[in-house]
Amino acid sequence: MSDVTPRHEITRRTLLAAGTAVPLVAVLKHPAGAAEFELSPAPPHVLVPNVNQDYGTGETHGVEFAARWNPVDRWRLAVGYAWLHIRMDGFESPNPQADDNPKHQLQVRSYLDLSRQLEVNAATYYVDRISSPAADGRVEIPAYVRLDVGVTYRHGTSLEMSVGGQNLLDDRHPEFASQNTVLVTYVPRRILMKIVLHF
Repeated sequence: MSDVTPRHEITRRTLLAAGTAVPLVAVLKHPAGAAEFELSPAPPHVLVPNVNQDYGTGETHGVEFAARWNPVDRWRLAVGYAWLHIRMDGFESPNPQADDNPKHQLQVRSYLDLSRQLEVNAATYYVDRISSPAADGRVEIPAYVRLDVGVTYRHGTSLEMSVGGQNLLDDRHPEFASQNTVLVTYVPRRILMKIVLHF
């Protein structure tokens, strides 16, 4: 097995271009994943390889369930549930990716036709907590319940107007963090309006 202990050295080079001496500094890392100083393609640059290695194994198990029910002709209900279990082995910390995804997710949707032109729909979502990777470690995202409600009016086949609210139970809630920054993405409460014309 080769020696992979990193050693660092700073090399100062001078490039003669069009009669002008341009000092260049290259930081080299030896021997594994060694950075290399290159003149081509221009401009002169340091190429630093990025090596990703997989030291672990994992298993996922899950169950999904979906059902629809029409209590009456004008009313349609839909429910969906998902359970996910992830086990990772061979990492320094136990199950580093296991908490990246919610273990339980549930959604219930309702569509009610008040008339031939008017429809009221609502949806409720439950999402289990996650531990999201972030640039400065991991961020705990708590479980949340989201409620969306909308009303749609149809005039014949040419016009459709709808207005709805999303995330009505909270003014905002976190959903995930960025792996490259310390920012957490929050989903705000929103009111949406849509008009569709069919030609």
